[in-house]
Amino acid sequence: MILETLNVWPSTLPLPFVDYNGEPRNGVVMGKEKDLVILRRSRFERSYTTLLVNWVFTDAQFTAFKTFYKDTLGLGASQFKIELRYPSNSVLTEYSVRISEGFEATYQEGLLNVAAVLELVNPVNF
Repeated sequence: MILETLNVWPSTLPLPFVDYNGEPRNGVVMGKEKDLVILRRSRFERSYTTLLVNWVFTDAQFTAFKTFYKDTLGLGASQFKIELRYPSNSVLTEYSVRISEGFEATYQEGLLNVAAVLELVNPVNF
């Protein structure tokens, strides 16, 4: 379900570079073996794809990103809309995503390289 008040990726920040080796999350919970029967159930109504993404930010852009992550997304807990070129060689499509495992930033040659895992919740157009 996509909320009408979904947060939006700031237009002042660049779009990420996408690693196209995304994989669906494991959506099955298995119970303990009982009388030779293993109970299985789905964790989710659908399985999500996770993508590794990278941004290259200036110091000012990184400050804006941290503010967006902390204040707008509640330390990454909320979903937001962003345009991604996924799958590869496709047009930019707006997706509802969530940053699932925080982010890692490294400083290199005056720029900050930020890596994160995005959980694709839904294409917004669907």
